[in-house]
Amino acid sequence: MSHYNNFRVIDPKNKFKRKALTALGISIVADILDYMAAPVFAVPIIGDAFDALTIALLYNVTKSKFSATLNMMEFIPVIGDLLPVYTFSTLAWIIKEVAEIYLGEPIKRRGTNVVTKPVHFFNKFLINR
Repeated sequence: MSHYNNFRVIDPKNKFKRKALTALGISIVADILDYMAAPVFAVPIIGDAFDALTIALLYNVTKSKFSATLNMMEFIPVIGDLLPVYTFSTLAWIIKEVAEIYLGEPIKRRGTNVVTKPVHFFNKFLINR
């Protein structure tokens, strides 16, 4: 028998778990480095190069434009320095992907009905009195 029969077929959920753990590990390490090495990353070119490299690495793992856009907040001076932006964006990506996997369809935006439903309900309540 050939040794090729020993390869396992990768389950999409296991593949996602590996990608999620990899992205979460990279983002946590990057946020810790961002806090611990703050004086080094305060130098404009070094800090921006680290941020660009981390954003590119996380995009390569997640392939999510949404997460990459959230990671761009790292370039905002005060927000990028105080918040763990990489971890937040990776957790947002994980929540979005898990919802898509278990719901079987992408999360859709809702229209104005979300805002106007309570108003319609209240109007029906007043009219029926």
